Amino acid sequence: MLIGPTYWPHLRTNAVIPGHREQFLGTLARDLPSRFYCHSCSRLHPRDRIGPPGPFNQPSKPLRCAITNSGGELWPYMHWYGGFSRYKFNFHHVQLVMLRHYLGPSYGISTDELSFMQVSESEPRGRITTLLSVEARVCREPARLCLCLQTWAALHTRLPNLALERSKSVWVCHHLIADEGEMFHLIESSLDEYRIRSASPREPKYHRCRRCRFVFLLEVLETVSDGLAIVITKWLDLGSGLTPTDPKWQNLTSAFQNGDNGNGQAREAEKSKSDCEKEEGMMQQAVTLRDVSYVCDQRYRYTMSKWCCGEWTLQAGQRMQLLSLVGYNVAFSGLAGFYIMRSDRLAEFLQY
Repeated sequence: MLIGPTYWPHLRTNAVIPGHREQFLGTLARDLPSRFYCHSCSRLHPRDRIGPPGPFNQPSKPLRCAITNSGGELWPYMHWYGGFSRYKFNFHHVQLVMLRHYLGPSYGISTDELSFMQVSESEPRGRITTLLSVEARVCREPARLCLCLQTWAALHTRLPNLALERSKSVWVCHHLIADEGEMFHLIESSLDEYRIRSASPREPKYHRCRRCRFVFLLEVLETVSDGLAIVITKWLDLGSGLTPTDPKWQNLTSAFQNGDNGNGQAREAEKSKSDCEKEEGMMQQAVTLRDVSYVCDQRYRYTMSKWCCGEWTLQAGQRMQLLSLVGYNVAFSGLAGFYIMRSDRLAEFLQY
């Protein structure tokens, strides 16, 4: 690309003709594996200024433009039962994963860095135990990033009527909440089927949010130690990662989705789910078997990192012990903000 006296003014952020700056910096970033082009502020940033979606291993100076809101751009899909996830996912993560796919292992980040699990106990004696698991894979033809999310609400009862009452905080997205209309009836009918079903397995029933345009599976499972559980598996197609205006990304993150226009987008949502399940480790049955192994008998208590009171996490498939920040450690608790304490006190706080 030739930069001359007439072209240079078009590289300014306030250029009359848009697009030249993005094209130039995007091309330049291909020769700088440690940098990436930011669509939010039209600058090149160091790759290590973007942390993973999980709470651990965050940079000491995160990019301001990467902090879109406190819960990340996919927060409606991570908020699953009366609480907030520690998983903060933004478009930069899609972009960096797909950069590695397009340009090679020297660029971006791996899908393993997006893997995450969180278990929370609510109310005294753990009356409700909830789990969120996230797995990411690059699907092909065409190339795009897909997430498989599974949420559990172990209700600690085997009585369907009591289970229905306790499931009123189950959440699929900001259009499907259990104490409202359609979602309440889906859970109620699933519990009714549980009451009458025979020993023979039933075909799974898939559902779809017509406004977010993704497919999900709702199941009622019985665990040995925690009674009935409402299990929801979601498949999100995040798009190519080339631009935040990608329609697939916009479908999931726009504040007011317009909804689908018929069978065409229904088939597209089904295809995204099918393509996602073809990738290793993304089959719904495999994800369910793995997640139930953590929920049963409170195995999460000794296989995950304790994040704060009543919460355990597993990030990138590993236990993380402490989050260091200039000689101190940071723990985040609810909406109260950040509490900074010395390492010895935090280590004592994290004991279980």
